[in-house]
Amino acid sequence: GASSSPDMISIAGGSFQMGRDDGNEYEKPAHEVTVSPFLIDKYEVTNEQYSQFVRQTRHQAPSHWPNGQYEIGKATKPVGFVSWYDAKDYCEWAGKRLPSEEEWEFAARGKDGRIYPYGNQWKPRFSNAREVGLNEPQSVGSYPDGASPFGVLDMAGNVAEWTGTDYIPYPKSNAQPQEGNKIIRGGGFRVPAQEQTATDR
Repeated sequence: GASSSPDMISIAGGSFQMGRDDGNEYEKPAHEVTVSPFLIDKYEVTNEQYSQFVRQTRHQAPSHWPNGQYEIGKATKPVGFVSWYDAKDYCEWAGKRLPSEEEWEFAARGKDGRIYPYGNQWKPRFSNAREVGLNEPQSVGSYPDGASPFGVLDMAGNVAEWTGTDYIPYPKSNAQPQEGNKIIRGGGFRVPAQEQTATDR
């Protein structure tokens, strides 16, 4: 089962301040949230892992894969261009689920209110952001210095991650509700560092 997977990290849960008051309208205000214990993947899902799911379930492959196969040499890159439904189906096939937005932010930030998973200042060796100039995802786990307080990797940059949560504005926020949107987190390699914070939604 998923609980015995070596590539999952067990997080004890707890209370933390979600969001931040000096962020954009979607990120504020900071508010206390409590999460129950949960498991989260240490690494982003790779092309190789996703291709096993595609083969076993006959699920449609990502549209940019030539002939329905990921490109040679990209087995350990994170899978991209998957819809929320693709991601949900993959998780269910793997005996897992998408993390909630609250779980994702807690796994990225811990309890000390840090802005990035690894601290309060962006650092080029710690994540794959637009400023680095690589212009493509790197193999999962390529930035060990960028690990979150719990040891979860690539939570800033590389590729963004889906969560299981519907977008709604935070309590007392001025942001507008938008029906039918899901939350993505973590920013991608094309995203500037300032949008790769652990609070960006």
